[in-house]
Amino acid sequence: MLIVDFSYSAKPLIEKNLERLVTIIKKQEFVVEIIEEMYECEKLSTIKISKSDFSVELFSYGASITELCLPDRTGKLENIVLNFSNKQSYLTERGFLGASVGRCAGRIAGGEYLLNGQRLDLEKNEGENHLHGGNKGFDTTHWIYEVVEEETAVTVTFSHTFEDGEGGYPGNLAMEISYTVFADQRIKICYRGVADKDTLLNPTNHTYFNLSGGREKNVANHYLKISSDYYASLNQVHLPVYPLIDSTGTDFDFNETARLTSVFESENHQIVQENGLNHPIFLKEVADAQSAPITLCHPESGRQLRIKTTNSYVICYTGNHFETSGDPAFHGGIALETQELYEEGMALGGKSSVVLEKGEIVSSWTEWSFDLLDDSV
Repeated sequence: MLIVDFSYSAKPLIEKNLERLVTIIKKQEFVVEIIEEMYECEKLSTIKISKSDFSVELFSYGASITELCLPDRTGKLENIVLNFSNKQSYLTERGFLGASVGRCAGRIAGGEYLLNGQRLDLEKNEGENHLHGGNKGFDTTHWIYEVVEEETAVTVTFSHTFEDGEGGYPGNLAMEISYTVFADQRIKICYRGVADKDTLLNPTNHTYFNLSGGREKNVANHYLKISSDYYASLNQVHLPVYPLIDSTGTDFDFNETARLTSVFESENHQIVQENGLNHPIFLKEVADAQSAPITLCHPESGRQLRIKTTNSYVICYTGNHFETSGDPAFHGGIALETQELYEEGMALGGKSSVVLEKGEIVSSWTEWSFDLLDDSV
């Protein structure tokens, strides 16, 4: 099996009672703080990795990112991802904020997939369709974890074995999701899985970014650039429609940096239908390219995010379901979900399938790199 039952302990313990255990480790450039608390009779862990100029907070429920603090132009540290105000809400509200998503991210029409000539009947948890792995997905799972520290990085590896038949998926799936936090403000998310039957696997991360650090309630003043020539339109139930569409010269052409205000004000029927972006965009650059195929920036704060990935697509979702007066607010963040599409979406060079064959170890990764814009921008 790929996954072992990791356990983790460290000293010294600085606080201990029946409901809360805090462990702090100082080594090399990082401070790692582990807080174990009881939530609904489950012991869940928050792992905070800190350095003088940034910090990342992970949560064992959903193998989630719950906070990411980065400096602006003036050096002020602010959280740049959407989160709930308390950890309990992650268990009671399925908002996918910062969560790992799987077994299969996105929507599968009718909950049906033809695998080896036989129809899989996946759980229908959004009307007649299958969404984000069903009602029990990666995001609703309590993952065990281990922490490994190196000289210039800290890696937290979450692991879990999903049972045969859960959500309609065949096979026991042993899964690892690792977050490697580098000293130079990079975060690399790696997915690794193996199953004892042929099955499906298409994971992603559902972090919503708001690089303003909470100063702005929406991402209208963010700028997006994606190296891409094609995108998928969506039908009325948000399923991709094929063939893919040439984006050249349209409101989905992000080869030149576009302000999201212009997207939100667009009269393009697809953007109007979705109240923003919710669309798969085909990436034309490979993962080892010198330049990142996806860039998001916020000039006022100076923060910039660059994304590289082994995946063929990114789903750009601008929080269109958030309420205007809510928290998060309407268009309060943008999720850049790197993943694959199903069936016809592979025609332009994407991976031929999301099928994971019995005994095959499959892996993919996405890397976020953060920096500051030049002062002239």
